[in-house]
Amino acid sequence: MSIREFLRDTKNVREINGSIRRALELRRLGGGRMARILVVDDDSLIRRMLARTLEGAGHVVLCATQGQDALHLLGSEPAVDLVITDIDVPEIDGLQIIASLRRDKNPIPILAISARSGRDGWLNMATAFGADRTLLKPFDLRQLLDAVHELVAH
Repeated sequence: MSIREFLRDTKNVREINGSIRRALELRRLGGGRMARILVVDDDSLIRRMLARTLEGAGHVVLCATQGQDALHLLGSEPAVDLVITDIDVPEIDGLQIIASLRRDKNPIPILAISARSGRDGWLNMATAFGADRTLLKPFDLRQLLDAVHELVAH
């Protein structure tokens, strides 16, 4: 099932909204640190879904559609607490973003996401390049929020 098909299903939209409500409740109870998160994905539907979910959880979200824009934002914006990058983005791909951050000794946590299955090894490569966590698309939004909470809590 593609991400677009996933989001067209009203059951999945209800799940997204439920995840946002749970995240807001967690925030109200003081259960998580709010962060500035850079989301890098060239698919506008995925970017909007990630931004809405993360903003619903109380985070500030910056978005980039390609790797070059992401690196520019990282160099020009106030501190970013987490990078969530798709591996397959134009210009500079997610693996190059990860490698660039780690080469510069940037300790920012990185969550790599990809729709490509494990047979391509992209997520394994992302880990080898320095990503702290990986998620295979489509993923459950609870998995996303749990990963974000874990990565920004440190």
